[in-house]
Amino acid sequence: MDSAGTSSTMGKEARPGGAALMTRTMTATIAEIDKANSSMTFVGPNDWKYSRRIVDPKVFDQVKVGDRVDITWSTDLGIAVE
Repeated sequence: MDSAGTSSTMGKEARPGGAALMTRTMTATIAEIDKANSSMTFVGPNDWKYSRRIVDPKVFDQVKVGDRVDITWSTDLGIAVE
């Protein structure tokens, strides 16, 4: 899975401004688990690589190298003219 979506209210209000949101979801494979540094490395479409610090150590007990996971992240932007 590798999908992206956007939504926007820019230019739809009485005053200039609005909000925009971009969400992306992709399926990635866990390539490396580093418990000592509390991080994981993922490989996704087109050999995209991403490393992330893991806050909850219980996560390490639930996954292993080679597992496929869905990663979703969002970026939002709000603009107001006063």
